[in-house]
Amino acid sequence: SDIEDLKRVQAELRERTDRYELVMAGAQDGIWDWDIPHHRVHFSPRWKAMRGYAEDEISDTEENWASGIHPDDAPRVFARVEDHFAGRTPVFAEEYRIRHKDGGWRWVLDRGLVQRDAAGQAIRMAGSESDITDRKQAEEKLRTTFQVFDTLLASLYAGILLVSNEGQVEFANQAFCDLFDLP
Repeated sequence: SDIEDLKRVQAELRERTDRYELVMAGAQDGIWDWDIPHHRVHFSPRWKAMRGYAEDEISDTEENWASGIHPDDAPRVFARVEDHFAGRTPVFAEEYRIRHKDGGWRWVLDRGLVQRDAAGQAIRMAGSESDITDRKQAEEKLRTTFQVFDTLLASLYAGILLVSNEGQVEFANQAFCDLFDLP
């Protein structure tokens, strides 16, 4: 009977592990698990691949994560980690750039949750990263397009008014406002 219980528990554990691995593979996220007191981080193969590295090219040090963050983003990211450690945020979630092996920069959405000991000290933090580079590039292209249209509409002498189907004014260029003496 004891052997049957052990086999059942092992089968359940194997099923849960397989399910977890399938979900993570389908999500295409990089996974990390940080042993805070020992300054070690387990990085999944996908986490390393998102940076252009093979499994054996990155060791399990905090430095491998911290040194790859864009210098303009690093202070903000480290401050958000500290906020989470201090309990000021329920989860850590931040978008930032990471250095790729080819020298370029990629955008990630990084999320994690801290685990505390009985005294409330952060002892472990685990989470995932999603590659959001394509989304960030699309946002930048859209922002540039809006700037071009704003400049074009501002330079026209013709008054332009955009009204929604519900009758709400969505946009009026300066020429329209000047024509009708509106702010």
